[in-house]
Amino acid sequence: MAIEPMYPDVLGAITGGARVNIDKLQCALGVFPRRSYLNQPAELVLVLQNMVDQTMKVQVAVQLPIENAEGRPAVFDAPKTSFAFNMDAGEVSALRIPILALSPTPPGADYPVRVAVRYRAPEGRAVRLASGGAPPTLMKLSPIKFQVLKEVEFSAELWHGSADILTTYFDIAAKAMPFQEHELKPRYDILWRREEMNEERRRVQEKAPDARRVASTFTQDKILPAVLFAVEDRYTRGGLTLSPAEARAITKMIVYTLDGLAQRADKLDVRDTIWFSTLCQILLHDPKIEEWDKGDLVVEYLLEAAVYDAMMMAYRMIEPIVKGNVGNQADRVSYTNRLLTWMIGQGDSNVSYIYLPLAMGGVMVNHKIGIRGESPWSIIDELRKTYVNRSRLLKNDEAAVFDMLNKILDQEEKEMKRAGIRRTSTGQLG
Repeated sequence: MAIEPMYPDVLGAITGGARVNIDKLQCALGVFPRRSYLNQPAELVLVLQNMVDQTMKVQVAVQLPIENAEGRPAVFDAPKTSFAFNMDAGEVSALRIPILALSPTPPGADYPVRVAVRYRAPEGRAVRLASGGAPPTLMKLSPIKFQVLKEVEFSAELWHGSADILTTYFDIAAKAMPFQEHELKPRYDILWRREEMNEERRRVQEKAPDARRVASTFTQDKILPAVLFAVEDRYTRGGLTLSPAEARAITKMIVYTLDGLAQRADKLDVRDTIWFSTLCQILLHDPKIEEWDKGDLVVEYLLEAAVYDAMMMAYRMIEPIVKGNVGNQADRVSYTNRLLTWMIGQGDSNVSYIYLPLAMGGVMVNHKIGIRGESPWSIIDELRKTYVNRSRLLKNDEAAVFDMLNKILDQEEKEMKRAGIRRTSTGQLG
């Protein structure tokens, strides 16, 4: 069986991770150099990454500053400020727009440039994770051009809460360069094409045996503590403070996906998982990562991919119990990508991100993933108490989530009684 990896995160490899998610399109904006002089051209750089297997029509509009922070006039020249182009499926590109500060622009810091990015695309299959993914293992882009782009200071700031207007800043120094005529021309450079996936797939397939060997070391005792800490941290930073039971339930679902239990119990082929193909890509990128502490490796490189796989698996597990109230596959992928986008710091929090479907799935595998010193019954009892506390703050659309949770809790109680697990039992790691 061939492994079908996700497309590499070329944008993240260039920007260091900075990105704005606009559903099917990711982008990041920067200016180089960050500090320039009057009469010296700088370059506005917009990197775009198509996230689906469909061609999209993209429109870009640039707004240059007309005054400084004190209201004094500022004059900036650009060859054009409106652009329209097509991006092929999975394409990654850079729109490079020269800008020139002219007199009487006063020197100053943090002149803002705003760039609106809009697109149209048919429904398509997601080919990249919303949170990024593995870096490219090879690129046809020359190393020099790649390094030049990496030197740009990219940002992922949105203007006043807008969903698709990016903002970046640059400085104008007090010194002025001698005036001369500059031929300002925008450039559109394609950085990565989907044809490059053919070689990527071949290399990933060859790396699968090594990845299997590394994956076999992802045992509960080696990865669970690090995953638990990361889950608590990500949710807290996103504005959702988890109860201990919620954190453990989410962690159990993720660990269940990674440590081989899912492959054995649910007859899942690891080659079908995104986290495994990501591991192949990561090992191709840097074989020394195999030597890392396994918990650190999972959290640093595989967590988002594992969350995606865990959510897809959890949906399948809970669907028979909640009687199909979890949407179709397209709905699930869209929701999962929203959660992953939130996990990297974009978008509003929603209490459903705790339970649907991660904590619910964690409840269903609760008695299969042991935490030292924990009774499997403790999660059941604690989640029922947490539900009472959270119910006071529920919105109408969130109440249905807790109705589903109650059904899952009831089902897990039956499973543990059937398995002969008494309330005095203590789970063990590994």
